[in-house]
Order: sequence, then structure tokens, then C-alpha cells
Amino acid sequence: MIKREIFESLDKEVLIGLILKMSARISELERIIGLNSTNSSKPPSSDEIFKKPLTKSLRSKSGKKSGGQLGHKGSTLKQVVNPDIQITHMVNNCERCGFDMKLVTCSKVRKRQVFDIPAPRVEVTEHISETKECPNCVHVNKAKFPSDVVAPVQYGSRIQSIAMYMMYYQFIPEDRLAISFNDLYGININTTTLNNISLKLYNGLAVYEENTEAILANSKLLHFDETGIRVEKELNWLHSTSNKDAVIYKAHQKRGIEAMNTFYVHSSFTGIAVHDHWKPYLKMRANSHSLCNAHILRELVGIYENSDAVWAEEMEKFLYKAHNYVELYRTEGQLPENYLVMLNKEYDKILEKAKCYYDGYRCIKKLGKPLCARLQDYKTEILRFMYNFEVPFTNNLAEQDIRMCKVKYKISGCFRSMKGLRIFCRIRGYIGTARKQSINLFTAIEDAVSGRPFMLNST
Repeated sequence: MIKREIFESLDKEVLIGLILKMSARISELERIIGLNSTNSSKPPSSDEIFKKPLTKSLRSKSGKKSGGQLGHKGSTLKQVVNPDIQITHMVNNCERCGFDMKLVTCSKVRKRQVFDIPAPRVEVTEHISETKECPNCVHVNKAKFPSDVVAPVQYGSRIQSIAMYMMYYQFIPEDRLAISFNDLYGININTTTLNNISLKLYNGLAVYEENTEAILANSKLLHFDETGIRVEKELNWLHSTSNKDAVIYKAHQKRGIEAMNTFYVHSSFTGIAVHDHWKPYLKMRANSHSLCNAHILRELVGIYENSDAVWAEEMEKFLYKAHNYVELYRTEGQLPENYLVMLNKEYDKILEKAKCYYDGYRCIKKLGKPLCARLQDYKTEILRFMYNFEVPFTNNLAEQDIRMCKVKYKISGCFRSMKGLRIFCRIRGYIGTARKQSINLFTAIEDAVSGRPFMLNST
């Protein structure tokens, strides 16, 4: 803080420069305070609870009323033809005069059905192996147990599958899951047993993961993203690779190209890589790249909300318009040539206005200049969605795939070991792919626990 006597002794030009510098600093601090998930790359989870901003949707209004539409097939609970249990409520006496009606013929019945789950109970199956001595050669013969029955006492595949479903899809912590099993089934399953089941499932999914990686590596287009995960209080990184058919997760101590070079898909993929312009992604072997416009839109909002950069608002409107044109012509498979020419000219015109805005900028105009340079240098990657309709407008698919991993992280606080994080990544990738393939999750998990995980087809 400047003392008053020093302040009064300053030269007028020095004083003006100091005021301008302080004004710029105040503007920058106000901008930082105003950042949220709608005008920056900050995640929605960082928004204040009572000041949560309204997110902007790329979808335009359809003009339809909310709720189910005419002709939509509903999923209302309906009566079944053959119920498991039938209870008949008989009329024995007339409720008016008390006449005995046990022998009176019923003229009409009404039916109401209650859907419920049977009281949970554990079913114990005992396997008995016979031992017989051959009377001819005196050889002792022992009947073999099923391959999955390996101990005098063990939990069956259903209990193991329920545990894995609850841990890796519903994210119930191990200690709470142990309590749940005790409350629901009367089973005193401990956390060590749950960890052993997880490790067994992880090892059993090794071949599945190799197969999925090979299929993803040969895809035409993939989405990439990463997020920070703490392991034993140290920052590590969870990397996501996905498309509409499958997803895999990988854990590494590093975030950048050093980590990517150790991942099979990242190091061998040669299709179109969709990502958020984090520069290490540009160093992959991918033939071409597509940048996430959702990130750009948020940055543009942050620029014109905190400065007088009119170009940023114009660029935001342009990107929305280009996206709407693509959706309008999606059934045709491509935009008309005259539309492409028009949109390119409009994009270049807005960029020229932005460059003029930053020519000879003062420090207060620095906001948005890096994005302006990116819009110029990566025009092809930003507008690739206009030329190839298989390329999405955003990288939202990757963000959706990685979002639930952050939910798990928030619940657990951190992972206790890198091995634990890798176990989570493989099992969660299997579950995420099952969901994308519209496979019942419990069935998929039970098959994997039994050593029969589903495999993706390369076609």
C-alpha cells in the first residue's frame, strides 16, 4: 500500500500509469471471481451451490409441450397375465343383512396386482465329491468339483456380482457395502474379501481390455480426456479414451505425452482425435484433430462478459449458427457448398475484427488474445464438424465418460494405491462399455465374475 505523502509526490504521468495498472489488476481480479462452468473451463462441481449458473444448451426449442409426446410408447406398470402368487378375497357374508353367501356363485371379479421383491435370503449349495476305489486296479477315483468351486466355503457368483455392481457402478464404499450385506442378507462380508473379489475380476478382464484397446485403436474417431486423481495424497491422472461403442480408462503418474506414449491406443491411433486442445494431444499419431467447441464457447462467454470484446459474442453466435446448420442438413450428410463458403467468410471476418481489437493492445485488452490466436491457427480443427458430419461439435462424450469417475473420487477422497486406481479403471471401463452396448450391467458383471466377459466385435 502506498503512503499518502509518496502518492502526492508522484509525477502526473507516473500517477496515471499507476492508476491504469491498478485498474487493470482490479478488472482481472473481478474476472477471476466471476468465472464459473459457463464462461471458463472450470467444472460444474466448482460452482457455488446457491449461485449455480444456468447452463446454456446447444439445442433449440422444438415447440413441443413438455412430457411424453403423442405416439410415444410409455413404460407404465401393467398387470401380467400369469402372476406368481394369487390371493382370493372372498365374500362370505352380506355386509348389509349378514346373509351367509359362501355357496352363492361369484358374478364378477376385480384384480389388483402388487409388484414386490421376495425377502432376500442366502441360498447355500453344498457340493459333495465322491471318492471310490476301483475293485479292478485299486485306483482311487475322486469326483471333480466344478471349476469355480475352489474352497471349502466361498461366496457364489451372484453375491460377488452384486458387490462389484454396488462398488463400481453405484460407488458404495467398501465399509458401507459390508454393512449393507449384513443388513440385507445377514452376511458378514469384510472389506478384505471385497478387495479380493475386485482383484479377481480385474485379472479376469485383462483379455477383454486388450481386445477393446485393439478395436478402439482401429476406430475412425475417438474422444480423449483426462482428470486429476489423488493416490496417497499425490496427484496422478486418469485418462479416458472412448467412442459411442466403448470406453477404457488408464491411470498414470503423468498427464502429458510421456503418459500417452505408454498407452496402446494413444500411441497407435491414426484416426480423428477429438479433444479440448490440450497441446500434448496434438503430438499423437492421429491423422487429424477436432477441437471441442463447448470449451471455446465457454471461453468466449468469459471474454465478452468481462471486457468490451464484441468479436467474442459474434464468434459465439457464429458457432451456434454453424452447429444449427449442420443439424439441419444432417440427413443429407453434408452442408451445401455455398453454405460452407458463406460460413468460412463469416468466420474470417470475425477473426479480422478480433485481430484489429488486439492490435497494440494495452494490458487490459490481453483477455481473449490467446483464444484469438488459437481460432486463427486451428481453424480447420475447430470447423471440422462442418465438413465431416461424423465429427461431433463438442467433446462432451469424453466428459460424460469421465464424469462418473470424478464422482467416485469425490466419494472416496483418494485412492490408497496406484494398483487400486488401475483396478477401478479396468472394471469401470468394462461397465461403461456394457452400458454403451445396452447390455444389462448385472448380467455383464456376473458373466465377468464367472470368467465369461463379453467381447466387442471388430466390425
